Amino acid sequence: MPKELKSITRVRLGVAAALGVVGLALSLLMPPTTYAYPAAQAEAQSDPGQDPYGFPNVQLCCEKRTARRSDRTGHSGYYWKDKWRPDTVTVNCGAPTEDRRVFGSIRDALDHVTVGGRVQIIPGAACDISGLHINRSVRLETSGYGYGSRAKLVGGPCAYVSGANGPVAISGVDIEACLTLQSGQLDLDEVNLAWRGQGPAIEVNGGVFRAARSTVRAREMALSAPSGARVILENSRFATTFEGRHVIRLSVESVLMSDVLVKGARTGLMIDRVGSSVDLNNVTVVRGEQDDPYPASDSGDYGILIGDAAPSQDLPWLSGTESRRVAVRGGLVGGYKSGISLSASTSGVIEGVVINDAAYGISVGRGSFVKLNGNRINRSKSVGINLEAGARGSADRNTIQCTHGDCVCYGGHCTSRSSYVFGSGLFRMTDTDCDD
Repeated sequence: MPKELKSITRVRLGVAAALGVVGLALSLLMPPTTYAYPAAQAEAQSDPGQDPYGFPNVQLCCEKRTARRSDRTGHSGYYWKDKWRPDTVTVNCGAPTEDRRVFGSIRDALDHVTVGGRVQIIPGAACDISGLHINRSVRLETSGYGYGSRAKLVGGPCAYVSGANGPVAISGVDIEACLTLQSGQLDLDEVNLAWRGQGPAIEVNGGVFRAARSTVRAREMALSAPSGARVILENSRFATTFEGRHVIRLSVESVLMSDVLVKGARTGLMIDRVGSSVDLNNVTVVRGEQDDPYPASDSGDYGILIGDAAPSQDLPWLSGTESRRVAVRGGLVGGYKSGISLSASTSGVIEGVVINDAAYGISVGRGSFVKLNGNRINRSKSVGINLEAGARGSADRNTIQCTHGDCVCYGGHCTSRSSYVFGSGLFRMTDTDCDD
């Protein structure tokens, strides 16, 4: 090969080698992820502060979560975010141990138990729940409860419940604290609650509250529900001191009470602004019990008061559009000046109720439609059944014993006859046994 050609070849090979070195250097300096993407996506991919594939909340559907299984000791639960959460944990507020499943406080236990799990509390030292926030479904109960010793929960500031993924249940414990339900559902079963502080023992600001086989005692008010969806009380007892304003005051969508005792306060049971229905079955409302060692010195104001004392309708009245639907069946009311009082525009039935020693046994406001059947009013001091003009309905087979005053009055017109028609047929009274 001629010398000139060899020189040209060497120059070309040198240039190619230099370009290859430069290209390799540039490729090492550039981010590797930009090689296969368009310019705009490459720019975003090279920005460490922005991930083009970082869709919000993608971990909710894609994050790894193992199936429920048992740990090495045989306890069931599951791992969530690489953290073991057992179904059941134990709390010993008196002597916490080194066991990871035995905690020294309910607050610590709630941080570890699975959603819907159980926190079993060993009786002995009381557990402090002051200001405790329960924001997911869980069940608090006495460990090994069998109608023997019970766990005790105490506190100053109220404990708050806002379970969003299932009910919060408290079972078989004694509580010396107040509870506030913000949302969700709170179930009390075989709970004895005593509250000596200010304000209501239980306050419902939203959600569903249920109490079964429980007792609630308070200085001022046992249960207050300024708002909420539903209140269900079964086979339970509620009491306050005689000086309290209300034992129970409810303003919710619906109320269901069965086999319930309400005792004390100036007004026993106050229900107002109910959205749909009130069902009271075998509810006893008394100022004091017969064997009470500290009896009341005077009568209360209202035993059962449905709605305010004055009409509160802000729309024109039409027949069949009564705002409150009430059913009171069975039970006893005693020790109050007014036994059962239904305010204006209430639709309901009252039957089989015994009312003792009231100035006004049953009072019904104007615009209401009621059926009063088989009730017994003993020792009425003013009017047995008092109906405002404009009330509609019927009264059948009621027995009224008057110490003073009249048996039945409608708009100021009173009678003691067995059968009578008031208001040109608006209200019919039949088979009334009146002893005046």
